[in-house]
Amino acid sequence: MAMKRLIILTLLTVFVSTAGYARGKLNIDSFFDNETISQNGVSMISYHNWKIGGHTLKEYRSVTINGNKALADRLRAAVAKDGANAESKETSYKEGQLYFGFYSLGGVGGNRRYLLYLNRRPAGEEKSTLIFLEGDVDTRFVRDMLKLK
Repeated sequence: MAMKRLIILTLLTVFVSTAGYARGKLNIDSFFDNETISQNGVSMISYHNWKIGGHTLKEYRSVTINGNKALADRLRAAVAKDGANAESKETSYKEGQLYFGFYSLGGVGGNRRYLLYLNRRPAGEEKSTLIFLEGDVDTRFVRDMLKLK
């Protein structure tokens, strides 16, 4: 009985680990963990299997950091690292800082991934927002959904 439990536990561990690596670890992932979202000034929204506009988003996560300069700086660096490997990107800089970034990270079918980043510091507000999307959606749909011009 104990051996059967050990085998099941081992298989579950391998499965969960493989599922995480199949998507590919991103530098931004740590900004959605409990340690980060429990900090003052941090809020998160998360949806799974969200049906919208005839499409299904496997994952929608957004995090907003308000008034935490050090954490916002770490977020900006993580977005820049993940964005460096994007299939396509649109960025805007103000005062030498990344102000806006929209990144298509690639993927096929239900595994297409996108990042949207907004850093309001150059506009005088200590607030940063990151949105991560994964699903069977194309860039045009994501841009329309997020109301990007």
